[in-house]
Amino acid sequence: MISRGIFIIVIVLIPFNALMGQGSKLLILEKTGSKHRITYQIDDPIILRLIGEDYEIREKITDITDSTIVLSSFPVHINSIDYVKRKSEGFLAASGPTLIIAGLTLFAIDILNQTVVQDGTYEFTSGVAIASASLVAAGGVLMMFKNRKFKPGKRKRIRTLVIY
Repeated sequence: MISRGIFIIVIVLIPFNALMGQGSKLLILEKTGSKHRITYQIDDPIILRLIGEDYEIREKITDITDSTIVLSSFPVHINSIDYVKRKSEGFLAASGPTLIIAGLTLFAIDILNQTVVQDGTYEFTSGVAIASASLVAAGGVLMMFKNRKFKPGKRKRIRTLVIY
């Protein structure tokens, strides 16, 4: 008897849930011929520049319609976007600043070790300087790839997708 009641509840709730569910609204940056896509959803932060402007807009997406994205202060038509800075994810987002801080910290610890802990004079150590400079340089290179621009053109396009 209980299983029949659960079966009836499930049969009634599944179609009701499908009718009441909200659709997905996405802003998609894609390169034709490639499977890699960058997607933005509602409440994601975005950095973009409009055609003819000399400043970047950094705001959250509040709504996505067929041909516009609505930021927290105004709507933007997707054909008026000059470029979008791609959001950095994972390894590149954290590694650049971390390596730079590690390189500077290594050099500072070597100075403190020689002056405070040991005899009080500092002697330049080439091994520590090479390691520190390598960490800072590697962090700088990774920082260059942190935010890359996605500029729509012949093979790159920006589109919206609204799924109900």
